[in-house]
Amino acid sequence: MDYETFLALHKPQLETAGVPEHFWPTVHAKIGNDVFDAGQHFAMGYDPAESQWCIQVTGESTISASEADHIFLIDHAWTYDSIATAKAQLKQNPNLLVRMAQLVEYEVSQENGSGGMAEDADDEAKVVNLVDTVMDRLWLYVQQYRIATQEQSEQKPIWYVMDEFGCRLQHSDDPTFKMAPLLYGPEYIGYTLLWPLCDVEVDGEVTRDFAYAAKSPLSRAACLAPWYPERLLCMTESTPNCLDVGDDEAKEERCGESLPSALDQLQLSACPTHRPLKVFTDHELVREFLSDGRFSLVDNEDDADILWVSWHFKDFEGLEKRDRFTY
Repeated sequence: MDYETFLALHKPQLETAGVPEHFWPTVHAKIGNDVFDAGQHFAMGYDPAESQWCIQVTGESTISASEADHIFLIDHAWTYDSIATAKAQLKQNPNLLVRMAQLVEYEVSQENGSGGMAEDADDEAKVVNLVDTVMDRLWLYVQQYRIATQEQSEQKPIWYVMDEFGCRLQHSDDPTFKMAPLLYGPEYIGYTLLWPLCDVEVDGEVTRDFAYAAKSPLSRAACLAPWYPERLLCMTESTPNCLDVGDDEAKEERCGESLPSALDQLQLSACPTHRPLKVFTDHELVREFLSDGRFSLVDNEDDADILWVSWHFKDFEGLEKRDRFTY
């Protein structure tokens, strides 16, 4: 694919991700020639004192934000489109299961002379347990992009896990690098782009902002809660109680929303404990797999304690008029 065609297909993605234009020819060249050269510029190590990984600039030269070649491809180790698909793939592919278990830093105990993780992946009962453990921990590593589908009006989420290098980058509120996914059109393959936000000298740490799109203190605390739960717990009544509204498109989406008339006086009622919580949903998977006895499905949303819907719900004022609190 020549550069002009590459731009025609991928320029919107590059602009949306905020990739500086002087990096675009390198992205085209590296994808076209399958160049993964991050290992020539960075070193990855584990710091037992801090109990975390650290990636640093190595070699003999500074990584420069103005150098056109200093943008790097990160491979996606695994991609899936739903939790059900993910679990099925892990159960069917022992090598993938072992790799993901190692990536999420799950240590399998070696009891009675067991060979460890590799043998566990061949034992059906242990496979189920290992899959559940991996999925529980995977949310600290998994990323997402969305693609348009012909069958649905909304975009479909695609989940991906970067390779070991990509997953080891640590968070910083003042990051030295930025990352963004790029879906390569012709082959429909996902990559992650990594580029410097400033010049980083040899031995300087490579960091990224896990919540780069969140700006307000509350939004950042909420987005970073899986890694830094103490930040959310430290929010006080004086913290501005607003999340980021987002761009004009997001503001337009919120047009028509009605709020309760006395929002500042709204009182949360306790969940009923004498009966299951009634759930109304239009999600087929929820209807199929919501089997916990603490919940029951209803066909009328007016009867529901919980609304789990795919459309943009806007009638919050109407919920206020109900005789019970609805989630």
